[in-house]
Amino acid sequence: MAENGEKKNEVRLPGASGPGYFVEMTAKISYNRCMNYQELRQKISKNGVFGVYLLEGEDGYFLRHSEEAIKAACLDMPDLDYTLFDGTDLKGSDAFSALSAAVNNFPFGSRKRVVQVDELYPTDDAYEKYLKPLFASVPDTAVLIIKNSGVKKSKLAAKKNVQFVDCGRDRTDNVPKWISVTLKRAGVSCDYVAAKTIAEYCVYDMSRVEIETEKLTLTGLKEIALSDVETYVYKDAEYRVYELGNAVAGRDYAKYCEVLKDLQLKGSDPGSLLSTLLTFFNELCTILSSDRSDEEIASILGKRNPYAVGMERRQALKVGRENAEYFSKRFYALLADTRNGFITPESALSCATAEIFFKNASRP
Repeated sequence: MAENGEKKNEVRLPGASGPGYFVEMTAKISYNRCMNYQELRQKISKNGVFGVYLLEGEDGYFLRHSEEAIKAACLDMPDLDYTLFDGTDLKGSDAFSALSAAVNNFPFGSRKRVVQVDELYPTDDAYEKYLKPLFASVPDTAVLIIKNSGVKKSKLAAKKNVQFVDCGRDRTDNVPKWISVTLKRAGVSCDYVAAKTIAEYCVYDMSRVEIETEKLTLTGLKEIALSDVETYVYKDAEYRVYELGNAVAGRDYAKYCEVLKDLQLKGSDPGSLLSTLLTFFNELCTILSSDRSDEEIASILGKRNPYAVGMERRQALKVGRENAEYFSKRFYALLADTRNGFITPESALSCATAEIFFKNASRP
């Protein structure tokens, strides 16, 4: 970046190819201390990319699409001109020297080289020693992206030479509008009330909104009414139960504990959570023991949405019939023991968790 605040942007000539076919142009690039995903896209379209971006927030949709927007403006040969670092590994002078070297490498065949660091929460000392001089000297041939998706916040948003993109949840009318526009593009109409209800059921989590909106396009409906939202869209607690099943099927203990804790905070007691796990494995057994269609199984299980059966079928294939049947019988016995007073619900849930993740490594 030039000292007068101007930044050189490289623009490829129409029809040209190769790293030599660039024309340099100078455009005023102004800092926004904070911008959202839509503003980022507009800024890139109008003025090109910045030297250093901080993408930070809990919404996976905005994080992913912000990263993709920056990459699309820079990369033609991502295999050669994109480097990813794990922020937890950046400790000491050697690690930060490697980061600086990657940023200063000239791109092979892209407009700009992209270097990305995931989950970087530097100490004040590390910032002053390594990052501050790096941020001030990123060459015009490179872009540095720092992407933080954790609940923890870094102190980088307020630092000089850093463009902060807020990737937290957007609880404004932008989300219902996005739902309506996306459905309209798929040939499905949806009024504001229905779109707002979808957003609320998804607690304005755009990653979930995206999934639920896509699900609605697969129903065959041409118009989405409020009753259709009730039928097809998971409410937040229901979706968390689905995530719990995913964690079990994928043997993701950390995710399982996260979802379990969240459900308990929302009012689910250990006994009801054990019942939820039992129901989950019972349904997997039904799916795995039948060659019926999703629609027929949905009717058997009392589910209004066949799409939910399709998602459970994927989980069932990961778990396997033998394991599903074992856990179904085991958790039924644990639940019976709690009702007979032989064991507390808390202990029974702990036993169920140990059965799933620790008792036998060959299980799901």
